[in-house]
Amino acid sequence: MNPRKSRRRNVASRVFIDLVLQVLALFLITTQSEQVRVASLERQAGLVPGLRTQVERLGDQVGGYRTKVEKQGVVIQQMGERIGAYRGKIDKQGLVIASQGKALGGYKSLVTDLRSKIPNDAPVTLLIVVDETWSMAAPHREIVSGTKTLCAFMSSRSESFRFGAISFRQGVSKQLPIMEILPTSEDEGASELKAMQFLATLKVERSNTDHGPVLREAIRVLEADARRDPQRKFRLVFVGDVGPAELDGAAGYSRQEKLVKQELLGLVRRWAQRGDRAVASLYAESDWTKSDPASAESRAWFKALGSVSEGSSFTTDTGELQRTIFNAVRR
Repeated sequence: MNPRKSRRRNVASRVFIDLVLQVLALFLITTQSEQVRVASLERQAGLVPGLRTQVERLGDQVGGYRTKVEKQGVVIQQMGERIGAYRGKIDKQGLVIASQGKALGGYKSLVTDLRSKIPNDAPVTLLIVVDETWSMAAPHREIVSGTKTLCAFMSSRSESFRFGAISFRQGVSKQLPIMEILPTSEDEGASELKAMQFLATLKVERSNTDHGPVLREAIRVLEADARRDPQRKFRLVFVGDVGPAELDGAAGYSRQEKLVKQELLGLVRRWAQRGDRAVASLYAESDWTKSDPASAESRAWFKALGSVSEGSSFTTDTGELQRTIFNAVRR
C-alpha cells in the first residue's frame, strides 16, 4: 500500500469524525436549550391560572365596591334632597324671623319712647334695720322677697339706688355697708346678688334686744352717705317686735328704759327733719307680742318712729312689709 495514500485517508477520517462530533455537540446544545425553554413555558403556564384567579377575585371586590358606591350615591342623593327641603324651610323661617325682628324693633322703639316720657325716680338710699331674734322668722322671709323685687325695680328706675342693711340683737349683729345697686344690664346682677347673699345670712336666735347701738349706727351711716350726696332721698326701714324694753331683763319698761326710748326717738327725729328723709317702721305683731306685757308700749314706740317726718309711715302687718318698703322709697 502506498504510504502517502494511507496518510491522506487517515486525515480524511479524522476530519469526518470531527465534523460528526461537532454536529452531535450542536444537536445536544440545541436539545438542552429547547428543554429549558419548554420548562420555562411550563412554569409560566402554571403561574397563569393563579394570576387569573387573583384577577377574578380583584374583579369581584371591585364589583362589590362599585355596588356600595352606587348605594352611597343613592343615599347622598336622598340626603341632598332632604337638605334642599330643609333649606327651603330655613329660608321661610328666616323670612319670619326677619319680619319679627322688624316688629320687635318697633316695640323697642315704642318702649323707649314711653320710658322717655316717664320721669326716673330720684336718687335714693335705703337702709333696712331688722331684729334678728327668734320671733322674727316670718318678717325675715318678707324682707328677702321684698328686697329682691325692690332692687330689680329701683336699679332700673332710679337715677341711683343705694342699699344697706343692719341686723341686731343686743347690739349690731351683721352689717351690709351702703352700696350702689346697679341695673343687671350693667353688672350682670352682681350688686343685687351681693345684697341678697347678705340677707340670706340672717338667722334668728333667742336673745334680748337693745335698740340703742343699732339706731346710732344706722344714723351714722346714713349721715355719712348724705355727706356724699345731700340731695338724695334717704329712707330708714326699721323692723322688730319689741321696743327698748329689755335692757334690764325685767318685763315692761323701767324708768331708765323709758329715758333711753326718748333719747333714741329724739336722735331719729332730728335726723329725719333735714332734707328728704323718712322712716318706715313695722311692728311685727304675732301671738308672742300679744302675750308680752310691754306690747302696748312697744307698739307705741314703733308708731312714734313711723311719725318722725311727713313721709314716714307705720304698720303692724308683716304681709304689708314689701308694700311698706316699696312705698317708702317711691314717696
